[in-house]
Amino acid sequence: MPLAHPLIPAAHADPDQFRLLVASVRDYAIFMLDPKGYIVTWNLGAERIKGYTESEIVGSHFSVFYPAEDNAAGKPDWELAEAERLGRFEDEGWRLRKDGSRFWANVIITALRDPGGVLRGFGKVTRDLTARREAEETARRLAAEQAARSMAEKTERYQRDLLAILGHDLRNCLSVIVTAGEMNRLQAENEKIRRRATQVVSTAKRMRHIIHSIIDYTYAQREGVPIVPREGADFHGVCERVLQEFRTLHPQRLILYEAEGNPLGTWDEGRLEQVVQNLLGNALKYSPPDSTVSVRWAREGDHVNGALVLSVHNEGPPIPPELVAHMFEPFRSGERLATSDDGSMGLGLFIVREIVRAHGGETSAQSDAEHGTTFTVTLPPRSPAGARPSQ
Repeated sequence: MPLAHPLIPAAHADPDQFRLLVASVRDYAIFMLDPKGYIVTWNLGAERIKGYTESEIVGSHFSVFYPAEDNAAGKPDWELAEAERLGRFEDEGWRLRKDGSRFWANVIITALRDPGGVLRGFGKVTRDLTARREAEETARRLAAEQAARSMAEKTERYQRDLLAILGHDLRNCLSVIVTAGEMNRLQAENEKIRRRATQVVSTAKRMRHIIHSIIDYTYAQREGVPIVPREGADFHGVCERVLQEFRTLHPQRLILYEAEGNPLGTWDEGRLEQVVQNLLGNALKYSPPDSTVSVRWAREGDHVNGALVLSVHNEGPPIPPELVAHMFEPFRSGERLATSDDGSMGLGLFIVREIVRAHGGETSAQSDAEHGTTFTVTLPPRSPAGARPSQ
């Protein structure tokens, strides 16, 4: 036969033994309230946690333990009503000690009824969880500080990359333009040299692209890429202009185009041109010269008012899965983080994402060895009402 625990009275034990147990507990405040909430018993744990002796507190209303804002809201009476209705009520919140200091408490109120179901009062158990709450707050603060440090380190890394790109690309662009100007000035009579120098000046377009990318990157880091949506923006026209440009620059490449649905919406056409330019340029750059690149858009569901979905597909080598999730981060360009000879700064896909976000849309990428890589943009038929105008 198992032995009874020495501190737990058997059914036939003297009730005074159980009262002695409750009165002696020091880690929990255990006391009773009458049906109206006035304190009728008090134990050592209650004295230790709350600071009142039995003679000081018995006969007082238990609302004395609640902050002024809780009393003003009628919380003590509401808790008793809930305990009476449900049989039990549990809560965590601030409570007051005798000296006015606050502690974080777990509180359980139990309705006590006689065999006939008449409410005789309430049993109340309170635990001081201040140390646990402080530990949780410390953990949250440390996590927030770590996240802030991580973001600061990431920003610093981006700034270093940006400065390296500026030092390389803009300096080289300026050097070429200056050299071309000198050649024009010194050897203007040489038609071949003058023609070559004139061609080299087109490098300024690359510089303009770099500067625009930097400006957009700066806007995105602060408050989002500015857009100016207008009614009746023609997405088909946007695609046609970009396709004409790329087919002129890359006459040997096969670029397929497919459109389905109503092309009109409320968007910023200039910004959407950037989106298509960056996605198509990326597709051409990272696919074999003899492969096909396709541009396709269609309306979801409703071909007139549904969301517009643009996909740009290339047959290049697959992007490793661990990189796909980061493709739209700044200074990412395939597997490279720095500049390349074609003017890529690793900002193109990032700017695509920010422009699409500014329109209230989403971006995604999928890549595998069998199907190649597809970048997808989803645009709502109308950009958000809060779109910020360009400056």
